Amino acid sequence: MYFQHRLYEPETRKINTAYLNGVSLHFGNKLHMFLNILLKKNERIKTVKDEMKKKGTIEMEVSAAVKDIVEQCSKVKTAISS
Repeated sequence: MYFQHRLYEPETRKINTAYLNGVSLHFGNKLHMFLNILLKKNERIKTVKDEMKKKGTIEMEVSAAVKDIVEQCSKVKTAISS
């Protein structure tokens, strides 16, 4: 049993290393994706765009409103990340 355990040790180490590398490389992206979902960023942007276009708002004001939403989400992400 001891030798069998020693036989699998390098493979176990490779799997563990690959897992930890994957987590460390993609953690920031996954965190941002999760926060976008949690903050309903895309839904809020779509709702604001649709409402403002129905009212006949000019494109510059729509862009400013979208930029405001993106900035709010970015502030939350920065606060959580640091």
